[in-house]
Amino acid sequence: VIARDADSSYDVLRIAEALAADGRDEEALDRARRGLDKYGPDSRLRSLAARCHLHLGRRDSALELLWANFEQRPSLETYQRLHEAAGDEFKPWRDRAVELLRSQPRNTTGPFSRDRWAEPPGHSTLVEILLWEGDANAAWDAARHGGCRGELWLRLAGERSQRHPADAIPILRRAAENAIEAKQRSAYQQAAGYLRDAHRLALRCDAADEFATYVRHLRATHSAKWALREELDRVALPR
Repeated sequence: VIARDADSSYDVLRIAEALAADGRDEEALDRARRGLDKYGPDSRLRSLAARCHLHLGRRDSALELLWANFEQRPSLETYQRLHEAAGDEFKPWRDRAVELLRSQPRNTTGPFSRDRWAEPPGHSTLVEILLWEGDANAAWDAARHGGCRGELWLRLAGERSQRHPADAIPILRRAAENAIEAKQRSAYQQAAGYLRDAHRLALRCDAADEFATYVRHLRATHSAKWALREELDRVALPR
């Protein structure tokens, strides 16, 4: 019934999924191929076709499709699908993926400037993947070289704070300054939390005096924001 009125890749996907669920992988593959030929690249059809190939023992064909998905939209999710399918044979695919990600345009603004905190994302996907793999040092290097999204900088700060607390302080300061610009009580609470964490790190690396000077300057710069002052006082930051 669906096939009679199919006019989109989604319709083809529904048919192919029904066939695959019935164990009719070859027929599902045929539908998926026809859908790709007719409607062009579609990651959902490729993913389904890859699953069918894996069920049929054709790993190489599945990996080519999953690589096409990753190449079209590099992300942690598409990387994980490739990793899962490749198993012990993942290394050459990993090398290929990392090379592609390193070739992405870098965020060339200053180390922790306002522009870097926002877009462009730079090497965000590479950083996210390296963190997922548990290589925090490589993720840090990738972020410093190519930049990344703000939330990833915060994750990196959490990782670096264990052994390199001084590296995390500028990130937390920048996050606090960025939050303050929102001019809302909830954002001030968030900023105070970042600065509290940065203060604790400063105490660990003998930078307490320098950090106190920074906080006093921040207070002076935003002296009209009484709600911010209250939040800074609430977490016992220097006055």
